[in-house]
Amino acid sequence: MGFLKRLFKKREDKAVEPIEQEEPKKDLEKDDIRPNVKKQSLEDIEKKVKRLENADRDEKTSGKPLYHIKKHDKGWQIIADDAERAWRVFPSQKEAIAFAKEQGLEYLLYRVDGTLRK
Repeated sequence: MGFLKRLFKKREDKAVEPIEQEEPKKDLEKDDIRPNVKKQSLEDIEKKVKRLENADRDEKTSGKPLYHIKKHDKGWQIIADDAERAWRVFPSQKEAIAFAKEQGLEYLLYRVDGTLRK
């Protein structure tokens, strides 16, 4: 028992340094200048930027939406500028172009490798 008393007695003899408390950091969400602004993910912001750029381009052209004729697993697709799915799929690029012209669409053509044709 003497060993434990000496061990604990030495700890009691040592001076205990006071712990300095840091000032609490300000919560950015509470102190935000614009508290009513919705928090957005990076993907949402990139989509909005793309949409605005496309709207800019549409205003400079005739104001019609822009479509893309690209290679698809089952042929050639016509897809809207901001769409995730194809509007229509055709067996050949020639047929896709003919359809786009019939519909009066403004479109961009792409090669099989995905690069833009001029």
